Amino acid sequence: MAHGDGQSLVDSSVETGRVWQRTGQAGRRESSLPAQFCFDQRTTVGPPDRSESEATLAAPSQPASMSTVRGPRFAREHPRAITAVLTVVAYVVVVGTVYGGPDFYPTISEGTVDLLAATITVINTATIACLVAGWYWIRAGDVERHRAAMLAATALIVVFLVLYLLKTGGGGRKEVVSGAPLQGLYLAMLAIHILLSMVAVPLVIYALTLAFTRTIPELRSSSHPRIGRVAVATWLVSLVLGVVAYLMLTFYYGPEHVEFVRGLG
Repeated sequence: MAHGDGQSLVDSSVETGRVWQRTGQAGRRESSLPAQFCFDQRTTVGPPDRSESEATLAAPSQPASMSTVRGPRFAREHPRAITAVLTVVAYVVVVGTVYGGPDFYPTISEGTVDLLAATITVINTATIACLVAGWYWIRAGDVERHRAAMLAATALIVVFLVLYLLKTGGGGRKEVVSGAPLQGLYLAMLAIHILLSMVAVPLVIYALTLAFTRTIPELRSSSHPRIGRVAVATWLVSLVLGVVAYLMLTFYYGPEHVEFVRGLG
């Protein structure tokens, strides 16, 4: 009987210790609960406050006007005036070079003129490739590649203009003499080439002015797509006819059908 009572006391003490242990753990959990609850409430519990989200969205990193406006203010607001001024300057420079005398430019030999003419043809051929690629990419919706192709075409045409002015102003040009075979066809192609070049100048300048002063969403709602299509088509036909005229002058006609002319001739 004494042995049984002793065992009961031992079991009771062990059970009491377990109860106290569980009570202590529960107390520790309860004491740490408010801090943990506050942390969870701040970082993970529930959606963010709507007013805070709206306030964050309403405070952009930069002013809205800076994110939509591109280019100089005057060019952005007056693209037609910019186009008119640059077109007149281009016409005056080219016409003055062709018909105003070569004294302004360094004199170059006929052989150098031939070399520059060949180089210009290569540049024009590369420009044709850029224009076709730019047209293809914008049709495919690839704006970045379209822009790169058109910028390359613009850079090439600037190089062409410099070489053309140097060749014509410092050297001269070659013309088909009267009575040469297919002279009418050659002169017709040359006339259309020159006419389309003159028409393309303001169209290209206007399209570029819009491209440099507006964002892509603004360009889509502007006249850039419509003017750009006409500009590219006009520019392409002019370049192709110019390349064909050079090939005829160089490889079809013999020396007896061509004369070298300086200045007005």
